[in-house]
Amino acid sequence: MGERLHGRTSGLAASELRALENLYRRRPDPKLAVPHDLANELGEISERISRHVGVVVDRRGRLVDVSIGDAVEVPYPAASAADARKDGRLCGLRFIRTKSENTALTNAERLILTKYGLDALVLLYCDRGGRVRRVQTGIIFPPGMGEPIEWLEYAPSAIPDDFLERVEAREEEIDRAAQRGKITEKLDRAILVGITTGPPGPARESLSELSELSRSCGIAVVDSLLQRRDRVNPATLFGGGFLEELVHRAAVDNVGRLVVDGELTPMQARNLERTTGLAVMDRTMLILEIFGRRAVTTDGRMRVDLAKLQYLGPHLTGKGVDLSRLGGGKGRSRGAGEMKLEMDKRVLRDNIVKLKRQIADIARRREEQRKRRRISQTPTISLVGYTNAGKSTLFNALTGARVYAEDLLFATLETTTRRARLPGGAECLFIDTVGFIRELPEGLMDAFRATIEEIDGSHLLLHVVDASNDAFPRQIAAVEATLRDLGFDWIPRLIVFNKRDRVDPQALAPIVQEREGVLISAIDQADVRSLAEEIERRIAKLPAERRPSEEE
Repeated sequence: MGERLHGRTSGLAASELRALENLYRRRPDPKLAVPHDLANELGEISERISRHVGVVVDRRGRLVDVSIGDAVEVPYPAASAADARKDGRLCGLRFIRTKSENTALTNAERLILTKYGLDALVLLYCDRGGRVRRVQTGIIFPPGMGEPIEWLEYAPSAIPDDFLERVEAREEEIDRAAQRGKITEKLDRAILVGITTGPPGPARESLSELSELSRSCGIAVVDSLLQRRDRVNPATLFGGGFLEELVHRAAVDNVGRLVVDGELTPMQARNLERTTGLAVMDRTMLILEIFGRRAVTTDGRMRVDLAKLQYLGPHLTGKGVDLSRLGGGKGRSRGAGEMKLEMDKRVLRDNIVKLKRQIADIARRREEQRKRRRISQTPTISLVGYTNAGKSTLFNALTGARVYAEDLLFATLETTTRRARLPGGAECLFIDTVGFIRELPEGLMDAFRATIEEIDGSHLLLHVVDASNDAFPRQIAAVEATLRDLGFDWIPRLIVFNKRDRVDPQALAPIVQEREGVLISAIDQADVRSLAEEIERRIAKLPAERRPSEEE
């Protein structure tokens, strides 16, 4: 490895630079966290240049990087950062740095240790004359040990020679802990995080829903963390100590993804990725991913693609922003990165225009289909409700269809229409729709609206409710609000409290009666027949005149 210096080297004399470069010639004893003579030399150089100094040493005793900081911090070298641990193991490197005597540990120091999976962080506490007064070592614990880091302190001349043994033993503990919880690839393992400035109840409920969304996306949720703050940090949302603990958990549990309950700005997403070293996904991106996986029709896929492109627009940075600094000066009006960014945005805009045109064509064809349904005068019953309420299961039971139904949020995204006969023999159309959800991202509202428009002209809505979910009153309110926003609140509704087999019917009876609903289990044939009879009675009571949606 070539000799090189990292960090703040500007303003240093040639002799000072040579002293720093000469550190690469050292071969410290790897069995010691830091040899006494190396500690003294680092302290002397730090005092001489009035800046703190750090070195990276591997397990064979090779000094692989030298970093120069300021009067407080020392940056961890980017080249060494690339060797951060993989698959739950430590990275095989220790970071030794000087530090002013009587100063406290910082979040940045703890974060370096856990973020990069270092063998150890070795802190040399120096007095004003550059003499090392004490040495402190930090080694991360495996999960479940309470404190995330084990800190030990030594006199500079009394450092034990069992460092490698301790590190290898700790690595085995961490590896065993990681293997016990390792069921998927790293990027498919996530920690969910939320933040609230108010009561924790609604935030915990939202975080629980985020966990179900993650499961629907095939992501294994390792942990869910909620932070309550008086004020949200505009840069990263969360506090430094919270992020430090999060990075440690991610490191020891082999987690590669962070899912945030809420919508992040592009700046917040980038800051979180830089701070944690994890792939960051917000609630909007997660729902977009689910929609992308579930969409099967051409129309559905195009609408999801459009929503993704519209979401991607503000996040287009990366090399475009970084390289834009290369341009400028006489004779050059634009940097290479700026041009690349503009080209990316132009391609994105062109794709959006093309998709909108194709979607408009499909929308016209669907409107023609709806008109034909209205003219036929066949009673139409549409199933609506919060996601995972059991709509598709009930739809299959009522019609004999085989629509995909599973205990997942957004298990189905497409509308499905089937003809069926009610117990009295009358033929009707049943329509299964996509599930509703609170705070649906704005970018998905158009795609959702286009899908739910299939209920336009329905004679009756079956509002299916998961009665076993403690949050069902708020879910009912969310569905009713969305129907009102979309202009479908005029359609008669029958509230169907589903999953009777998972609740106490007597406790729920007053609510069912108040809502003039029915309590059923979609997997009970007798309940389904009773519901079909109630649908028949409701249809018979409807006025014969044309509905608002039938007027041309």
